Amino acid sequence: MSSFQLNDIVLVFQGPLLYDSKILKIYYPETGKMKFRNEKVGETLETKPDSKFPDLYKDQKAYFIHYQGWNNKWNEWVMEDRILERTTENLLFQKNLKLQLRSGQQQQQQQQQDQQLQQEQQLERQQQSAQQDHNQNGHHKHGHRGKLRLRIHQEKRNGVKTTFLSRNGSSHSGKIVIPLRNIHGHSAKRHEMNVSVPTEIKLLLVKDWENITRNEKLVSLPSKSSANKVLKDFSKKVCREDFADDVKLDNYLEIIESLKMLFNQSLGTLLLYRYEREQYKEMIQKYDRLEFSEIYSPIFLLRLCSILPNLMVQSHMDLQSMNIVKEFIEEFYEWLCDHSKIYMIDEYENCMPLIPFMQ
Repeated sequence: MSSFQLNDIVLVFQGPLLYDSKILKIYYPETGKMKFRNEKVGETLETKPDSKFPDLYKDQKAYFIHYQGWNNKWNEWVMEDRILERTTENLLFQKNLKLQLRSGQQQQQQQQQDQQLQQEQQLERQQQSAQQDHNQNGHHKHGHRGKLRLRIHQEKRNGVKTTFLSRNGSSHSGKIVIPLRNIHGHSAKRHEMNVSVPTEIKLLLVKDWENITRNEKLVSLPSKSSANKVLKDFSKKVCREDFADDVKLDNYLEIIESLKMLFNQSLGTLLLYRYEREQYKEMIQKYDRLEFSEIYSPIFLLRLCSILPNLMVQSHMDLQSMNIVKEFIEEFYEWLCDHSKIYMIDEYENCMPLIPFMQ
């Protein structure tokens, strides 16, 4: 007979590690029923398991456990062979497992750093080759550390010359930040783009960084207020404004649409911390018919806006285009600060127990 009882604090294997856990329910195959403690009435109740109970466990004793300090969505049924008593010896075993895993990760990280160094050296050689092509043919090729390759492209549509910031050096795929109408870029000179960021926006980004990297939390998804909703509402605000000319209105609406496109294309490449990648895979599986902008919250949109000036500068976009985007971002920041209680309502939760040790 097992000594594990309801509400016992035990150690449970999750992958290669042991986690402090609490036993919430116990299933008994002899009766086909499970016992649990109803704290509201102060009684131990017995009932048949619900439809979520794994068929695999119906012939053997099982325990429904909660990982201490983690979100309830990670609660699960486990067999007795995954459970250890919370003794001094087992606590030391738990600590050693964590140290062994970290040691193995350090070796793996060193290998990854060596590989990254080789890739950077190869990229540098490619860039030197690209610069030679530039000197010989007058063509501009720009790279972004293996993520998004950005390039200025111009074409005529309905007789109007349009400037694009395109990716992968192609004028036909992945136009990701611009077009801006009636913008004529003649210089390949790199300009600075200094965007004025309100203190409230800075604090939101710092808090977001601390929650993810230091506190090992995740933004709860799908978000109650999506990036898509923010862009739609700001678009409505823009349309209500009395612009002096239609060109500015058209430019703003196109930037909004391009921001949404860039958000959906670059979320997994540019906007996630490493702890968020498992959640990202989960969202793809659960919501494969939705765009990322409909699932992810406005804080991810702020992450994009914070790196957008750097992307613009690296693209060698003309100064007039950059000024229009700069003005747009600053107006967007100001509007979002005024409506932060409506849109910036992100909730953070503890990530899955194994995620901090992945990658």
